[in-house]
Amino acid sequence: MRVFTAVMILLTCRAVRAATPNCSVPFERPRPLVEVPATPAGPRVMLEQLNTRAKHAGFELDQAEWSKGYLTYLKRDTKKTYRAIVWIVPSFERPGAYEIFVMSCVLANGFPDRCDEAATEQPFAQLRQEVRAYAGLP
Repeated sequence: MRVFTAVMILLTCRAVRAATPNCSVPFERPRPLVEVPATPAGPRVMLEQLNTRAKHAGFELDQAEWSKGYLTYLKRDTKKTYRAIVWIVPSFERPGAYEIFVMSCVLANGFPDRCDEAATEQPFAQLRQEVRAYAGLP
């Protein structure tokens, strides 16, 4: 149910932007943040390693759907709640590789303030940096 809520918030945010005449956000599939080779240990181990990285960025695991390939996170401060979802999918362009996606949403007073894969708030920048480091990127 939590994932459904997060997806609905994301779609609502995108729908509001899509209804705005000057909207510069295209309605399209999110782009992967990074692509990594599959590990011999499997996708569960990849997710566990990504979970460790997210904790380094200060995010708290909210929900883990290991068999479905995604993790959701929360990070709170006094005024806002930062939500993120990290998921992996097999690459269709490079068999044997996985694409890692990060989607984020800022909630202010309990309502979505900004939801997308490129939110620039500091907590999300730290999370993305940790995911890039996992992939061996600067």
